[in-house]
Amino acid sequence: MTEFIEVARELDRLITLGHQDASLLTAIQRKFPGLTQAGLEEVFSKVIANRGLKLDPERKL
Repeated sequence: MTEFIEVARELDRLITLGHQDASLLTAIQRKFPGLTQAGLEEVFSKVIANRGLKLDPERKL
């Protein structure tokens, strides 16, 4: 769970800095080499959903 939170924070930070898809994947894989593709997809979907809720707090998942 701790790694999930760390990956989510880093992914959110990189998105905020304006990184694009390919550079996001490379940066995350460098920082968290043990992260699986499935784990990355799970974190990515939750970070994107959370960012959407920040923009539109009335939206339900």
